[in-house]
Amino acid sequence: MLIRLPGRPTQEQMVLITRTVPGVDVIRGAAGSGKTTTAILRLRQLASYFAAVNGGGANSVRLLVLAYNRSLVGYLEHACRAEVQDFGDIVDLTVDTFAHWSMNLLGIDPQRLDQSALTAAAARLVNQYGHDHRFWLNELQYVLGRFHTDQRQTYIEAPRNGRGNTPLVNRTMREGLLRELAAAEAAKNNTVWWGDLAIRLLSLPVEDKYDAIVIDEAQDLSANAMRAILQYAKDPAFITMVLDSAQRIYSHRYSWSELGLTQANSRLRFNRLRTNHRNTHEIAAFAAPLLNGIPIDDDATPPDPSSVTEHGPLPKVLIGHFSAQAQFAANFIQRNVDLERETVAFLHPLGGRWFNRDANSLVPFLRRQGLELTLFQGERDWTDGDSNIAVGTLHSAKGLEFDYVFFLGFDTDTVPHAADDPNDDRAQELRRLVAMAIGRARKQVIFGCRPEARPRILDLLDPQTYEVAAL
Repeated sequence: MLIRLPGRPTQEQMVLITRTVPGVDVIRGAAGSGKTTTAILRLRQLASYFAAVNGGGANSVRLLVLAYNRSLVGYLEHACRAEVQDFGDIVDLTVDTFAHWSMNLLGIDPQRLDQSALTAAAARLVNQYGHDHRFWLNELQYVLGRFHTDQRQTYIEAPRNGRGNTPLVNRTMREGLLRELAAAEAAKNNTVWWGDLAIRLLSLPVEDKYDAIVIDEAQDLSANAMRAILQYAKDPAFITMVLDSAQRIYSHRYSWSELGLTQANSRLRFNRLRTNHRNTHEIAAFAAPLLNGIPIDDDATPPDPSSVTEHGPLPKVLIGHFSAQAQFAANFIQRNVDLERETVAFLHPLGGRWFNRDANSLVPFLRRQGLELTLFQGERDWTDGDSNIAVGTLHSAKGLEFDYVFFLGFDTDTVPHAADDPNDDRAQELRRLVAMAIGRARKQVIFGCRPEARPRILDLLDPQTYEVAAL
C-alpha cells in the first residue's frame, strides 16, 4: 500500500514541531489538518534533542507512540520509523496499540481476554431496564474506562460525559449497572476484560519510563488508559496528544482535570491546526452537516469548508442494487484512478452484509474484475502489501487517508439508527463515525444505497453538496 510520509511542515505546524520545552502539548484540529503529521515530525525533533541531551549512548532515547486501533498503528509505525531511522540504535522506538502495549507490560496472554461475563451482564440489564444490548455493553465499558475501581460509586451522580442524554440512564439504572458489574467481575474467573488492562496497569510499579510520548487519536482512549500512559513519562514530561473529539467514535470522555492535568502542574498547552490540507472543499462541505446539532466541546473541530483551498468534483450518491454499485466502482477505478500513484478505500460499517467473503460479496467481485485488494480491518501489517485498494470498516479507517473512498451497500440494515434526535447517543456516534470516514478522502467520495433501503442519515446531508446517480 502506498503510504504518504510527512512532507515539509507548514508554518503553523513548524511552531509545534520545533518546541523543545517540557509539558503536555495537545494538538487539536479537524480531519485533514495535519495533526498526525505534526506529531510525527515533532517526534523526530525530540529524538534529535534527546540524542544531544543524553550524550549519544546506545538506546539512550526512549520514544513511545500509542494509538487505539491496529490499522492506524500500521501507518504510524511505517512513518515514525522512517523519520528516526537516521539516528540508528540511539533511538529505542515503540509504536503500538494501547491494548497490546499494556498486555506486554502486564504479561497477559491474549487468550485470557474474554468478555463473556461482561456481555452477560449487559443482557441482564436489557431484561431489567430495556434499551439494547450494545447500549448497555458500551455503558459498562464506559464505567470501566472512566472511573478508578474505588471510585465507581461516583458514577451514580456524575454527568455521563460523552454518552449523550438519550437514552435515559436514571439513578436506579446506574445502581443496577454497578451491581451487575460487580457480579460480572466475580464471575469472570481467570479471564481479563479489555477494560481491565488500564486498571491493572495503574497498579503496576513503573520501571522504565520514556523520554517522549505521542498519543494519536487520544479522544478514543479511556480516562484510565490515559492515566496509565501518563505515569510512564519521565519528569520533566514531553507528551504530545493528537485529538479531535468531533471524531470520537467510542464511549469515552474525560476532562483534563480528571487526568490530573492542569496548565499549572503539567504545562498543559492547547494548539489548534486550522487549515485542512487533505480534503477538497466539496468533501468538507459534504461532511459538515452530519455534525450540525451535535454538542461539541473545546477539543472538537468540526469540518469547515472555508478552511480548504483545493477544489474537486462533487461527491456522488449512487442509487441502485448492490451489484450495480459494485460494477460502477470497478469501472470508475479502471477508468479514473492511477493505481501506481493513488489509493482507494472501500469502507463499511461493522457487520456490513455486502462485505462478507461469499461469492456475491464485494471482495471476490472486485478480484474477478482484476483489482487486487488489501484487507486492513484490525491489521497492523496492511501497509506491507503491493495493492493500493484497501477494504475495511469505518472504525479501522480512523486516522488514515486515501485518494478515493467508497461507501457501498450503505443501507438501512447496515446503518439502522435514526438520526432525528441530536441527543441520542447511538445517532451521535453514527454521525461522528460517518463524518470521520468521509474525511479520509483526498479527492472523491462515493456512497451507494438501494432505492428501497436509503439510510436516514443521508437525509442530514445538504443536497447541494452531492450529485445523485441512478443505476
